[in-house]
Amino acid sequence: AAYALTLPASQQSSLLQSIGSQWAATDPAAAMQWINKLSDGEPKNRMLSSLATGLAQNSPEEAARFVSSLPVSETQNNAAMAVVSQWSYSDPGAAAAWAASFPEGNMKENAFRNVISGWADNDPNAAGTWLKSLQEGKAKQAAVQSYVSQLSYSAPEVAAAWTEMISDESTRKNQMENVARNWLRNDREAAEKWIANSSLSTERKARLIKDVAN
Repeated sequence: AAYALTLPASQQSSLLQSIGSQWAATDPAAAMQWINKLSDGEPKNRMLSSLATGLAQNSPEEAARFVSSLPVSETQNNAAMAVVSQWSYSDPGAAAAWAASFPEGNMKENAFRNVISGWADNDPNAAGTWLKSLQEGKAKQAAVQSYVSQLSYSAPEVAAAWTEMISDESTRKNQMENVARNWLRNDREAAEKWIANSSLSTERKARLIKDVAN
């Protein structure tokens, strides 16, 4: 680890990430002791994120406790995203529950986006059920937008029902059009029925039908 810090910044990143992940698996206490001696800066941030990722591979709950012990900072944010990303692969429901405990702000919004992006592909019904349980706010909006974006190609008929829940008008209209275009290519009859009953303007509806020809 000490050798890695002597390398140019362009070479440090991948090596520090590898060291942090491996150290977390063998002796996380020693890794943390060494990291605490580092001055604040990018190398320390990389090591903390890598340590969190390594912990999450073996014990996401322990990794979550570790992240919670960090001071509120960009470093904590990065470490939390590393844990959420890793945890989402093995147990997206648990990762989502942990992310929901975050205070309102960018970290929570980014965590929700991270969780839902993979969950929507693997189990859209479970992901949708979780979305419905969330309180209204910026974090839920971030999750809904990510959910719609993720499913707009693979399951536009599912994504369509969620577009109306997007509160920002410009984003909502754009997402609706994106979903409609993909759906028209897969199931034109069903897509046209949805478009006709949607909140899109008459002009937008006509343009969509025309642009995506039979």
